[in-house]
Amino acid sequence: MAMNAALAALLAGASFYQRTLAATDDMDALKSGVYGVTNGRIAERLGLPSSRPGALTTVSVGSSGALTRIYQSIEVSGTRLFLQSRLSGLTSAWTEVPSSIFWHDTALTSTADLATIAPGVYVVSNVVVARALGLPRERPGIFVKFPVGDGSIQTFTSMEDGDVAPIEFKRARTLAGADQAWAPADGVGSNDPGPIRRSILQQRLTARKGGRIGTNGNGAIALRFDDAPVEFRTRVLPELVKRGLPFTRVSTSESICGTPIDPSEFTTMQKYCIESGGEVWNHGSNHLNATGDAAIETTLIGALQTLRVKMPRIPIDCFAPPGGSAMSYDGYMPSDTIAGWTDTYAGSLISAYHALASGYFMDSYYRPIDGVLRDGQIHYSVDSYTLTAAKTLIDRSRDWKVGVVMMWHSNNIGSPGYMSLADFTATMDYLDAARDAGHVMVLTKSGLAVADSSTSHRDDILTATSGNPYSATILYPQYRQNIPGSTRELTATVTGAAGATVTSMVGESTKTHTIPARGTLQLRHPATIPNDLTSLKVSIDATTTNAHLYAV
Repeated sequence: MAMNAALAALLAGASFYQRTLAATDDMDALKSGVYGVTNGRIAERLGLPSSRPGALTTVSVGSSGALTRIYQSIEVSGTRLFLQSRLSGLTSAWTEVPSSIFWHDTALTSTADLATIAPGVYVVSNVVVARALGLPRERPGIFVKFPVGDGSIQTFTSMEDGDVAPIEFKRARTLAGADQAWAPADGVGSNDPGPIRRSILQQRLTARKGGRIGTNGNGAIALRFDDAPVEFRTRVLPELVKRGLPFTRVSTSESICGTPIDPSEFTTMQKYCIESGGEVWNHGSNHLNATGDAAIETTLIGALQTLRVKMPRIPIDCFAPPGGSAMSYDGYMPSDTIAGWTDTYAGSLISAYHALASGYFMDSYYRPIDGVLRDGQIHYSVDSYTLTAAKTLIDRSRDWKVGVVMMWHSNNIGSPGYMSLADFTATMDYLDAARDAGHVMVLTKSGLAVADSSTSHRDDILTATSGNPYSATILYPQYRQNIPGSTRELTATVTGAAGATVTSMVGESTKTHTIPARGTLQLRHPATIPNDLTSLKVSIDATTTNAHLYAV
């Protein structure tokens, strides 16, 4: 039986048309392209889904033997379209595509409107058409449009020269009519550096901590402060410095819901993190939603790159999503399901470019302290808590031996309807006392992520533990992965006359302490070691014993 004339013309015009098939052909040995099936006997011998003549399109995906086959069967009453796939050596059954999706005998032209053309399978016959349509590869190929509600899913399979495997791309047209950017159809592919990049970032984060941070069976608290750069450094930072508490700043790179951040704040933020034991997490560029791949990438990864340029001396490799009911990032938020991380472009970007990312998994308010890095962990927003409620969180960390993140927006502290400044300072006093009593440990958020209650080991880069005065110089810190960029806590027992002042130094950070009436000071001095430090000096100008420079 002769082929349908329109189909024959289509095949002849397609630059990737191969040949007609014989009954003895090996289907698995066919290279990518379009093949003619001239009669029903050949179709039956080849195991095609209909014993009718037609056209077989074979599309290889990657280099692992995965492929898609499309067979258009020429029936008496019209045409039928079937799909089959093979992955990991397993070949699926043929599936008939609904009649709303069918092969269009007319190839796409350079003037086609992909937004309005009918659903179906189309040939892109040459480079010129592919370029004019804005397809992701300027190659001939197969364009398929599937209707989804009022939008569509579009795929393009690019046919490469010679034996090079074709590449498949996809994008979605949203209900609002906006097109996502084209992306590889299988997400992060084997040649994508995302998994390797993330692995290296995680290795570097844990190296800065010297491995796991042992809490010796105790719970741990991390203090997180979002946005509000001015209020943090003027209202909150003095209280943390007074008590020697490490902290985590979560910052956008440009603005906060339309309010620009003064560029000088980033220089100041880097300085006080180095001096007082802080770290910075990426919070996106503007605390606003973004839609479409290009905007999402700019908002999330553009912000990360900007923060690193503005604060180059401290590591920035963790992400905390901005909250709010308007946040979506095309389905990533509210970041409380696994699918939000695995099935969205934002989720894949965040994972690929950050060592660690927090989120809103509802079962993670109280975290296991087992040294395992976990994405998606939630925090307690303590802005409007009473003093009693805030103390309860610290007590639960102590009693349940769990990790808790307490988060404030510094501009809310002392504002009507929120925690008063007096209650905030009382909360810090309560936490400080619980820490000094050995009931809880206070860590950065990244430190909490690697905390392990089953051990007492903490990375300590000091070798000498005593002196009068105390002094230690650590040579070649730039060649030791546990030092550059690490947030540390200098602890020591210092003796002297009551009321005397003591000065401690950790690299570029200097603190002054007063010896209490009992004559013994339990000194705490958190600091962050700059990325570019080439010599690290640690000193205490008094009689010192039991000195350590622990990772936090």
